[in-house]
Amino acid sequence: MPSTQTRAKRKLGRRLAQLRVDAGRRPEEIALALRKSAGLVSKIENGHVMPDYPTLQVILARCGVVDAAARRSVEELWEEARSSAKPVEVSPGMSLKYRAYLRAEADAAGVLTVEQTVVPGLLQTSAYAAAVQGTTLRQVARDGAKKAVESRMARQRRVHSDSDPLVVHAVVDEAVVRRVAGGVEVMVEQLRHLLVLQELPNVTIQVIPFERGLYAEMVGPFVLLSYADPVEDPPLVYVEHRGGGLWVEDGAEVQEFLGAFAENAGIALSPEETSALIRQRMVELGEAGEW
Repeated sequence: MPSTQTRAKRKLGRRLAQLRVDAGRRPEEIALALRKSAGLVSKIENGHVMPDYPTLQVILARCGVVDAAARRSVEELWEEARSSAKPVEVSPGMSLKYRAYLRAEADAAGVLTVEQTVVPGLLQTSAYAAAVQGTTLRQVARDGAKKAVESRMARQRRVHSDSDPLVVHAVVDEAVVRRVAGGVEVMVEQLRHLLVLQELPNVTIQVIPFERGLYAEMVGPFVLLSYADPVEDPPLVYVEHRGGGLWVEDGAEVQEFLGAFAENAGIALSPEETSALIRQRMVELGEAGEW
């Protein structure tokens, strides 16, 4: 049955592919046994299709996996892939690639992001998110604006989770805190929210001041997702654009983005300096008080 790629399904697919290679079988031979196409076998091995239990058993038999312990280990991977996908809320305006990103983010342990124009989605208030959503030119996205904001808020639950907190490190341009989005009241609320998030042990926010000049990959935002087991699930990068985004999974390219992130974090203000800048910006917007 066709379905969205997840980390658990990719892990299962890699195991099945390795079993096939070890058995000296070609995809066409597995497809013949299944009475399916070789393309389907490829999709199973790439984690794009979740095999049902009978299909799994045919693959194991064709690959000569008869040892009970070996079969059980694969079946446990299958059970994990079937049950571990975390639900995500989507809206009609989301592209297929962005929906895939949301599912990859739901499985991630850590997020590194560089943003030039707006507060990263995981750190937005609902009012700020609605203001940003309102700027889109795509009718289908406008129609699903409420659902898109709800989806963004749902994603943030893991940022505040006690049992499975998502580690977030955001490096943003000074323009992010300078540009007033949704009006002064909405912007002040958003800045106050950033100060609250900055106090969480799993959240780090840094601003690159204008005076630091140009910086790496400043032409567009990118997100680097990391996972609990970097060997089984290597990090990957999502570069967002209006058309829906681009996945970068090549190891060397991912390392280049990781280097760019580290370089940007190195020239950015410290978290403490960033919080001071945010407080100063709130005063400029007319907000008085202690934060």
